[in-house]
Amino acid sequence: MVGAARWRSWKREWSDASLCRIGGWSERCAVVVLTPIDLDVITPEFLTQYRQVWASELGVTNVSFMDTRDRQVAETEAFVAPLRKATGVWIPGGHLTNLLDSYLGTRTEREIEAVAVRGGVIGGSSAGAMIQGSFLMNVTKSPSGMRISRTGMFLDTTRLVGFGLLRNVAVYPHLSARNAEKDMAEVVAHYPELLGIGIDEGTAIVVHADQFEVIGEGHVVIFDGKSSSRKKLLTLSQGQRFDLKKRMTIGMQDPKIQKKPQKMAPSSNLRNPTQHKVNYFKNKLGPTPCSLGVIRCLSPNLGSSATPNQLQVKVVIESLGSATSADIPPS
Repeated sequence: MVGAARWRSWKREWSDASLCRIGGWSERCAVVVLTPIDLDVITPEFLTQYRQVWASELGVTNVSFMDTRDRQVAETEAFVAPLRKATGVWIPGGHLTNLLDSYLGTRTEREIEAVAVRGGVIGGSSAGAMIQGSFLMNVTKSPSGMRISRTGMFLDTTRLVGFGLLRNVAVYPHLSARNAEKDMAEVVAHYPELLGIGIDEGTAIVVHADQFEVIGEGHVVIFDGKSSSRKKLLTLSQGQRFDLKKRMTIGMQDPKIQKKPQKMAPSSNLRNPTQHKVNYFKNKLGPTPCSLGVIRCLSPNLGSSATPNQLQVKVVIESLGSATSADIPPS
């Protein structure tokens, strides 16, 4: 799963780890769920160039694009058919509400989970990473759930449930760029059974079974309301691993609580004209599926010492760049 992105540095690290060459990508079948993206961006030109990115940079020629804004369509056998053959699914950043409105509780959601269950990879960036948790830090101006003290916003009690590929987990991308550490700490304190995972831009976690590894230039912050420590957050960086079941770093009996990471400036966004839109998604979303996201078999492991059994990647949380609804290039 990726937090959002500084693509050039990501690309270098992934290339060094030979991620795109491990696991026989050319023999795999990928499905890209375009629903978080604004409709005016999804032009024939965009689809053609995006498909070329998958082929030229990842060596994946068998790519299907899925998109509907109609829940009835999401329930049909014809719509989910590509998922039944998929070995991996990539969900880019964009509008989280689009994913919820179109797919939550539908046959499409169940088929995405089925890809992971049969050993496939589910990957996502920003909104595509958030949706994979069981709990969503989705806020609204209308008084409903708990109030976030820093912003004055409220948790939207009608939109708190995600796909649940990670159980009892809330994923929050762009953590430092949005100054959201305090927000997430408040939410986890209110829901102590939750494990909060905040991911910086240019940073990701790759989850295999009940463990994940951190990759990238930023930090991943763990918010644990059940921790016996007075301080409830743990900061992890490149190469560190965490056990989701035991809620502790791997290799330490008593993980040391570290200082909060330095805040990272948000990455710049490309805007207009149409070619900039294509470049935006090519740079921010294109190659990422082979490396990060909440995927399960499209992308192998993220270390240079990857072994065949590490192809069973289950979930990757992406925080690549600023692919939020407000940051997607407008028409």
